[in-house]
Amino acid sequence: MQKLPFLLFILNFLTSYCWINDLPKCDIKSGTKFPKDFLFGASTSSYQIEGAWNVSGKGENIWDHYLHKYPDRVLDHSNADVTADSYHLYREDIKALKDTGFNFYRFSISWARIMPNGSVASLNADGIDYYHRLIDALKEKGIEPLVTMYHWDLPLTLQEFGGFLNRSIADYFESYADFLFKEYGYKVQYWNTFNEPLIVCVPSYELGQAPPFIEKRGDGAYQCGHNLLLSHARAYHLYQKKYKSTQKGKIGIAINGEGALLKSNTTSAWEAFERKHAWDIGWYAHPIFSKTGNYPPIMISSVAQNSIAEGYNKSRLPEFTKAEIESLRGSADFLGLNCYSSRIIELGKRNNSEPASIFKDRNIEVFTDPSWKRAKTEWLYSVPEGFREMMHWLSTQYKGIEIWVTENGWSDDGQLNDLDRIEYYSEHLRVCLQSISCDNVNLKAFTAWSIIDNFEWMKGFTEKFGLYQVNFNSTKKERTAKMSAYYFRDIINSHAWK
Repeated sequence: MQKLPFLLFILNFLTSYCWINDLPKCDIKSGTKFPKDFLFGASTSSYQIEGAWNVSGKGENIWDHYLHKYPDRVLDHSNADVTADSYHLYREDIKALKDTGFNFYRFSISWARIMPNGSVASLNADGIDYYHRLIDALKEKGIEPLVTMYHWDLPLTLQEFGGFLNRSIADYFESYADFLFKEYGYKVQYWNTFNEPLIVCVPSYELGQAPPFIEKRGDGAYQCGHNLLLSHARAYHLYQKKYKSTQKGKIGIAINGEGALLKSNTTSAWEAFERKHAWDIGWYAHPIFSKTGNYPPIMISSVAQNSIAEGYNKSRLPEFTKAEIESLRGSADFLGLNCYSSRIIELGKRNNSEPASIFKDRNIEVFTDPSWKRAKTEWLYSVPEGFREMMHWLSTQYKGIEIWVTENGWSDDGQLNDLDRIEYYSEHLRVCLQSISCDNVNLKAFTAWSIIDNFEWMKGFTEKFGLYQVNFNSTKKERTAKMSAYYFRDIINSHAWK
């Protein structure tokens, strides 16, 4: 159990983080070029676009199972059994990527499609071949694959013995990763182990609001996150040991977070700022990218103090062994950043009488500004200055870190004339140039979410993020370019902001 004395924390905080209100003015003019090696890509995930949920030997995953069991929990009572049917229409997606000019495509592999019960004992030849065909077709068009190993769709069999609450998930994930590297690694140079661990763990294992709908407040998300981090480290070191010398690829992890803006320049505001980043992104970034390793000190201290006050005999936050801390430290070649929006923050007023929860531990309040433009998605506001703040914080906290923006995007009703999406992307791409030019952020790539409209998890088909519209009412699922696709084509062709 580690504690950080409050006065020492504040002294370190004020001397290290006062730059947020003092980021330099940075004018970016239309026509300003991105660095020559800067890459543009687009993202999807397997469950959201593939469909074909029970064909060609695919196993059932937790989203298949629980949305069939509880259809009323999705806003429009839909599911992704068919969605954009990319399992059959993947060449249409590749055509959209090629027509827009993207350098790479970030997609995820469905674990249950290649291993129906989650283990190597259940290999499915048709599923394995599907991803070979997808990768080969991308390479033929000059589009580099960036493969996410896990984007929320755990094989149901693995969930039945606890999923990410069971420490042995790391054994299964390591075997899964080993197969992926062996099967596809000679033609894949970029990998993400996990997408958004925060979302894997909090809605699913803390709040019970997403599959597998487990409400285990106070420690569910911490247990999930702990085992997920250990799984990531196992995959990373496996690659270094068995494949790095011949395949020469890079391994990253995609972590999500919001920008944090202060209401005032006070000690309590700065503490709120640190807490926001610790629980949003430091939870997973600090063990991997910090020099010291382990969870953020304020996280360790706060959870321990709350746990003892609540009557626990030890912290609800699991402890790493010294060997695990060392295994995690430095276990990624780049950080994938999924950042869409921001919040104004201040310190909360929680007390020990409240039940245990990660929100009690974090102890902050978040607000929005009425002037901010909001997307169709209720939590998504356009706050480009917060996007810049987030990247600056990461590059300052973890000096020299290589960052890829692996998701950024805007939702609406799916209209072709999507001027709000263009405005959003323009503002955020300008921030990317500001971060590179004025803040010395080691930013290498920007990835739009998403190349096509798709199934948006618990919101179903009520929100659309795609650069291409999908006709979900047609058996052919036709893809049609929106104005934002032409905007990106111009950006990529000129390699300049406008």
